Order: sequence, then structure tokens, then C-alpha cells
Amino acid sequence: ELFTYYRAIIVSILASISDISVMFTLDKTKLNESVILILSSFTGLLIQFFGQKYWTFKSVTKSRKKLMYQVAQFFTLEISLILFIVFIYGYVYEYITKIISKYDKSYADGVFTKYIFELDKNNNIILTNIGKILLKSVMVFILFNAISYPLWRYVIFVEK
Repeated sequence: ELFTYYRAIIVSILASISDISVMFTLDKTKLNESVILILSSFTGLLIQFFGQKYWTFKSVTKSRKKLMYQVAQFFTLEISLILFIVFIYGYVYEYITKIISKYDKSYADGVFTKYIFELDKNNNIILTNIGKILLKSVMVFILFNAISYPLWRYVIFVEK
């Protein structure tokens, strides 16, 4: 069981790298932040589906109908979670912003922290674009462990 979980994490890391790369690239455009979250998440979803189905769980479907059912279950779950993240991201970001506003301004100049924190026009400490990307990735990882993995393991990729 632990080996299966580790494989799921490896696939999720690869999906996250893809997701983060697309998010970072799209962040340089003038697209809305929610659109960027959706598009980058979708690239990660494709890697998640194929990696989890064929490598982690070695799920073999015997008919096209069962495959389509798995696809529908997987994407319904994951798109619902992405929409949930898009919905709560602003609230979480606002909460994190309040917390980090109390940090010392020197965090914006630290060797490593300068990549996560910066000062805004009013000299308040805020998250950089990389910090925002890391925040979204942490949110996705928490949902992966709490919701996605158990449903993949015991509902979606189970042979019936």
C-alpha cells in the first residue's frame, strides 16, 4: 500500500511540475488569475489521469464504457476540486497576506525568502508570483491527500 502511495506522489509531483511550469509561463500574459489556475491545472490533470491509471494503480478497463466511466469520475472529481481551489484561493490568499503583513520587511531581501516575499507600493510585505504559485500548489497537495488519493484508490481505479 505504501509503495502505491509513493507512486501516486511521484505522478503528482510530475503533474505539479507541469502545472507550475504552465502557471509560471501564463503568469507573464495578461490572462486573469482564475483562468491561469484553470488552464495550468488542466495540464496537470492529464498527467494525473494517465499516470495514476496506468502506472500507479495499473487499472485495466475491459470495455470502452468502463473507461469512459472512469474518465468521467476522475475529471468530475478533479475539476470540482479545481473549481473549489479557484473559489477559495482569494480567501486563502487574503488570509495569508494578513499573516505575512506582520513579518519583518527583511524577508523581502532574504537569500531564499526574496523569491517568495516582496514589498508592494505601500512597503507592505506580500507574496511574489512564485509565492502565489507555491500557495496554490500547497492547496492542491492538501486536497490530493485528503480527497483525491482515497477516491482514486478505492472508487475510481478499482476493478468492478
